[in-house]
Amino acid sequence: MESGSEEPSTPMSDNHSDAPRIGFLGVFGALTDDDPLRAALMVTDIRGYPLELQVATPVRPTRMHRAIYGDSLARYAISELVASPLLRELQTEPDAIVTNHPLALDALSDPPLTYLAAADTFVAGDLYDSQALTPSAEMPPAVLVQQSGTDPQRFTDAVALLSRTREKFDPLEVFTRLETTLHSLAESDDRYR
Repeated sequence: MESGSEEPSTPMSDNHSDAPRIGFLGVFGALTDDDPLRAALMVTDIRGYPLELQVATPVRPTRMHRAIYGDSLARYAISELVASPLLRELQTEPDAIVTNHPLALDALSDPPLTYLAAADTFVAGDLYDSQALTPSAEMPPAVLVQQSGTDPQRFTDAVALLSRTREKFDPLEVFTRLETTLHSLAESDDRYR
């Protein structure tokens, strides 16, 4: 089982170092032979314009990996094989990193990862701090969730930054962009099938 970022960083547009930047770590798939784990990390500006893109090769665990890791396979694959390598490869430092998969929260604590979910599907637990984003008529409700015990100021800053982005674009939509990019890569490049 191997993964990581195969391609060098792909700068997408001008990177103004003083402008707010948000990293979106999209994790997709079910870790089966037919549906491998796929992931990409895009850093955007506050308007949702891409600044950098990192893509991981798909993760396909063997039967031995399934036996050895058991119930911890998904957590290990997402945090150690996908999220951590993608985050290490970034050349554009984001002010906040948001993921669509709660298991990615284990990857790194600085900068802290935050899980962004549709508000109607999230149930808060004792291990997480959460805050709903400001509702918008054009965008679905969303909530930011972060592991408890991480830097509360960073979480407050991430909530404020993501709330500001909702004036320009829907942060949940970025994950649709990432998933579409991964499907396109799988159709055109054998390394991503």
